[in-house]
Amino acid sequence: MTMRLPVLALLAVVATTLLVARCAKKETTGPPPPPPPPRVGWYAAVTGSSSDSGTFTDPWDLATALAGGNGLIQPSDTLWIRGGTYSGSFYSALTGTPSARIIVRGFPGERAIIDRAGTAGSGEILTIDGAYTTYWGFEVMNSTSTRTSTRKTGVYLQNGTNIRLVNLLIHDTGMGVFAEEGTGGAEIYGCLLWNMGWEDAIRSNGHALYIKQNASGSKLIRDNVMFNEFGFGIHAYSDAGTGGLQNETFVGNVAFNSGSLSTFPSRNFQIGGQEVATGDTARDNVFYFSSGVGQGNTRLGYQSLLNGSVVFKNNLIVGGTELLDDGYWQNAVIQNNTWVGTSRVITFRDTSAAGHAWSGNTFYRDGTATAWNYQGSNLTFVNWKTTSGLSATDVAPGGTPSASQVIVKPNAYEAGVGYVVILNWANQASVPVNLSPILSSGDKFEIRNVQAVFGSPVASGTYSGGTVSVSMAGVNPPAPIGGSPVAPVKTGPAFDVFVVTRVP
Repeated sequence: MTMRLPVLALLAVVATTLLVARCAKKETTGPPPPPPPPRVGWYAAVTGSSSDSGTFTDPWDLATALAGGNGLIQPSDTLWIRGGTYSGSFYSALTGTPSARIIVRGFPGERAIIDRAGTAGSGEILTIDGAYTTYWGFEVMNSTSTRTSTRKTGVYLQNGTNIRLVNLLIHDTGMGVFAEEGTGGAEIYGCLLWNMGWEDAIRSNGHALYIKQNASGSKLIRDNVMFNEFGFGIHAYSDAGTGGLQNETFVGNVAFNSGSLSTFPSRNFQIGGQEVATGDTARDNVFYFSSGVGQGNTRLGYQSLLNGSVVFKNNLIVGGTELLDDGYWQNAVIQNNTWVGTSRVITFRDTSAAGHAWSGNTFYRDGTATAWNYQGSNLTFVNWKTTSGLSATDVAPGGTPSASQVIVKPNAYEAGVGYVVILNWANQASVPVNLSPILSSGDKFEIRNVQAVFGSPVASGTYSGGTVSVSMAGVNPPAPIGGSPVAPVKTGPAFDVFVVTRVP
């Protein structure tokens, strides 16, 4: 069956990176492509300097540009980052307005990389303050081989408000994105993140998205794809005394094999900490563990703290030794989720089911197994429903879905770009995918596995409408820079995520 969920609108930066690769190949057989035409806006380049004018032919260095270009960058302006590697740590406090955002964007057709390239100093890779600024379509990484707590965060949302991160590639950093409590109005959209973190003698750390306290305002985390961290995929957590997790929305994200690089397992998703979480929503997400990978998959709440309200609906949760750890909530809506696993399904920790509304969930688990835990007792599905009073409209068909599931989503920011998630329940060598939400008839296209975004396409051609066959052979996942205690796992043929790009 085909599912269309509001998941990732994947990565304009991937499209531009792949264009660079195509151009490089052409140079071996003919003249180089013409230089890109200038676009309206200011410019930063690896060859720029603080004394330059910030134009296409006379660009600033990146630090000067992010500091406001000597006072020249104003609300509604665009700062284009030209291709190349910018080594070091950088800071931005660019400030737009609600009606005139500033845009900081990788220049189309070029690969702009910010690389910490070392562990000295205290700065994170890209620290952001300011307000109403969008950071879009470039790459953030750390190429050093040291895997310790000195490995810096990729993008650190420190104090900025109403900041957007759009279609970024972030990999091999400490945390991927770390959002502090004072960063209300933040939106993290369409980013691709992998190989975060480190491990010491007692624990692992390094989450793809660490969404900290949100004492005021809101945060929207949508349509991101993340995999193979040392720590969590999405970790929405608050320390004691630092403010609650309020009004945070997680929609359309894909997190798979989180924690798989470490000997200390982590979950794909958690919301809850040592301060009250309330007004939070997680819907239309995919949380997946390969067979034999992962411990608990998702968790709502943390320890024994009583939280406010949460909505958890239309999610697909697959694999791990436990699909959901739930507790404690005054009000919780658990609705229309699909759960697939061979171990424990639910640990329900609340002392009663009062305030909890469960409906429309489907559990692909043997209903006669004592896999549903309620208040410390392991129960069969029927006994769980009777004892808890929950799940009156839920079903447990057992086994796994019979037909492969396909999720297709076009990029909301870039025409001709999108991604495809395939859960290959039918164990097909290839799966037909309708690409019409992304492409038009006559478009040339390439499809790549997100675990090999700089590699060869798994399919390409000219789209003629209808379906395209996508191979499920899988790829070897990218090795973490500096190594990992546990090697990353190949997800194909059971599961994979793909980037679709329209090409010239």
